[in-house]
Amino acid sequence: MAQEKPLTLKRQKSKATGYRNTAVHDNQLQAEILIDTGVFHLEQGFSYLVPSSLQEFLTIGSVVKVPFREKVVLGIVLEIGKVQKSNLREIQRIVLSEGLTAAHIEFARAVSSRYACNFGQTLHLMLSGLGKIENHIPIGSAAIKQRLVRKSRQYIATRQRPEVFNAAQVYLKNNKDGSVLILFPTLKDLEDFSQTITSSSKDRVLEYGSHLGTSARKTNFQRIISERNLVVLGLRSSIFAPIQDLAQIAIIDEYSSNYYEQRAPYWNTRDVALLRSESEGCNLVFLSSSCSLELYRLIQSGWIKQMNASDFKKVKQSKIVFAPNTFHSTIREGLKFGSVLVTVSGRDYANGFVCAKCWNRARCGCGNFLKLADKGAAECVSCDHATSSWRCSECGESRTLVFRSGAKKIVEELGKAFPQERILLSTADKPLSNLEKQRSIVVAVYGNEPQIAEGYGGIVLLDGEFLVSRSFVRAEEDAFHKFFNTLSYSRDAASIFVSLPIHHPVSQAISAGKQSLFLESAMRDRSDTSLPPHVRIIRIHGEIRSLSALKFKLAEQFSGNCEIFTSQSGSAITIKVQQETALSCLAALKALQKLRSTSSKELFRIEVDPVDY
Repeated sequence: MAQEKPLTLKRQKSKATGYRNTAVHDNQLQAEILIDTGVFHLEQGFSYLVPSSLQEFLTIGSVVKVPFREKVVLGIVLEIGKVQKSNLREIQRIVLSEGLTAAHIEFARAVSSRYACNFGQTLHLMLSGLGKIENHIPIGSAAIKQRLVRKSRQYIATRQRPEVFNAAQVYLKNNKDGSVLILFPTLKDLEDFSQTITSSSKDRVLEYGSHLGTSARKTNFQRIISERNLVVLGLRSSIFAPIQDLAQIAIIDEYSSNYYEQRAPYWNTRDVALLRSESEGCNLVFLSSSCSLELYRLIQSGWIKQMNASDFKKVKQSKIVFAPNTFHSTIREGLKFGSVLVTVSGRDYANGFVCAKCWNRARCGCGNFLKLADKGAAECVSCDHATSSWRCSECGESRTLVFRSGAKKIVEELGKAFPQERILLSTADKPLSNLEKQRSIVVAVYGNEPQIAEGYGGIVLLDGEFLVSRSFVRAEEDAFHKFFNTLSYSRDAASIFVSLPIHHPVSQAISAGKQSLFLESAMRDRSDTSLPPHVRIIRIHGEIRSLSALKFKLAEQFSGNCEIFTSQSGSAITIKVQQETALSCLAALKALQKLRSTSSKELFRIEVDPVDY
């Protein structure tokens, strides 16, 4: 048997992570390089020596590898000048010689000011598709010419859903002025648009964003930074795509809540696109069947030009039915002219139910509510508890009363009422694509409506009372957008059912065929109550004692220009600040965040214009 050797301890020596110059020479250069350190208060560049072998390739915006602490990290060059400091570590290599432009850097600064976030974190959002690149990517040497044309900002309203894609098709034509970025609210919309692209245009069209796999995203990132005159399709994160010659941004359905980022720094695509248009001098166009109140405010002020009327053709009163009437007559009338579309707010059999005897709300043992996922089967909305034999915890009754039906229950009910008709279901997990010409009743969750070339002969808009009564400010506006987006799938003279009373502002707008009736009514209501878009909302989460002190300081510094409200738990405050004061308020909050960061205190969580306010 071999003799075991005793263990020995060895000191692990780290490899040298960068040369340091000890003397300053006239022909040497130093670069200020921004690194995403993860430390909030570190936004300035760090000085590095530029090796003589890299000097002719390095430009402002170059992406480089540099030693930082004990690691080698990515950095972005902000400035280049004669060496002024000694004992500098040097740049190891260039990853992208022409990675970002000066306009990209200006855009990132604007976003960091707009959302009170770290500049380095924002700028590195543009490099999210870079991945682990080991070799230098060659970039075209042709410089980007500054566009001297005056940038335009437009809103193009569409009456029918196919018109949205038809309007977007113009950007697929050969455009020598620069690249185009087209953004979609959902992957389904992007895929539907991709199917309309002809083979002659496909060589210039590419997708970019987090929905792609790592390999495809890396490949398309290389194309974006090395090619010109592209058409880039993407979702909300693609607004940060580092397109070198961006000439036009087109946003489909800008009102969609899918354009709001749910992670820090909680930006929304519309406002970020406005900032990018200003920084890079590119044109901006919004394409949709309706617009958000924020966009409508900009249209009213003349800052964005509306290119055509957004109103629908006025529907004959005999063709439209309002609650509390039933919708079966609308379906029968619509089936005479083709398929009928029925839209609901939820997929499950029933989103909530109560005891039929005592009206006790059905709850799980964990305390949360139960829903009917299928007929007779109750499931918890939080945990994995499920039962097929539910009984009321108060009176023991097993009979249930559904107060809001889901798509699956509607399908079941329509199957009994229209046994001879084909009934289809379209949900987010199983969406239907373009339908055949065979007559059908299509039940769809809002946002998953399949398209029919000739349009639907009848439209049924359900769950109106639920949609407008949800507990956030934008609930009524969100219902308005859902309804008008669904109506854009109809054919002329279609039968319509609206699950709201006729006197409701949304019903009035549908009846008159004028979106402006609701938009102007909502704008007046928001003005009277000092709500967005007339004011900006800043919501801050943090420790109770720190928030109490912050509330006092803000009230003192911005007296008369903001209102501050504390949540019931005390762990959040909401600031309503005037538009003209918002930037200075956010600057003060960012300065406070830096101070807390230098003191190693926990940072506040700051949300600007949250979608769920």
